[in-house]
Amino acid sequence: MLCTTDPQKMLKTVRGRCTEFELLRPTDPEIILNLKRVAHAESWELSERVAEAVLDATNTDLGIRGTLMTLEKLATSLAANIDPDDSLLNELLGVAPLAQVHTLTSYIVAGKRSDALEALSVLRSRVSDQQI
Repeated sequence: MLCTTDPQKMLKTVRGRCTEFELLRPTDPEIILNLKRVAHAESWELSERVAEAVLDATNTDLGIRGTLMTLEKLATSLAANIDPDDSLLNELLGVAPLAQVHTLTSYIVAGKRSDALEALSVLRSRVSDQQI
């Protein structure tokens, strides 16, 4: 089996002996379905809201594997049958609370630099660098 992202660079004689499959990224509904399948296999209750939060908190370049890594952050809560509320989800996933993001953007739009920097500092203290 050969895998490449650049098949045109392969020798024509080699490429002619291969069967080519073009793999496409899964859609958001397919990813959510996969998250629910994995959660079910682990005997976890995974609501649509939590599955969407996991998807939103995942770098899309990481695909299915990335969403599973993000889902692992919730494993302890889900295994204890805790349906995380928005506050707990933000904390476990390292995601900025929406209200704080709105506050920051309103300061930026209003041109309040010092307030914006202070709001950014608060966000940075509570959120992973990847989410900012």
